[in-house]
Amino acid sequence: MEIEYKLNDKKWKITMLSKKPQSDEAEKLNFTEGCRATVKLLRVEDEKICLDFSRQQGSSWHFFETVKQLKEQLSDINDATYE
Repeated sequence: MEIEYKLNDKKWKITMLSKKPQSDEAEKLNFTEGCRATVKLLRVEDEKICLDFSRQQGSSWHFFETVKQLKEQLSDINDATYE
């Protein structure tokens, strides 16, 4: 999975473009499955931050699969506090 991202300097927001690898046949047809999503970092408490994922355009299925994979990768720091 390929993910490109752009950070916003003024807000705690990341815009990402995720593309699913395609088969040779899909590439010949110039078909790509992907989505553009925004990730906002929201302060919940003094020591906790919440990530808010929202799909801007593209495949809903690919968006949910991408968020599921990101949640699994971030599970070690879920509900963690920083000092």
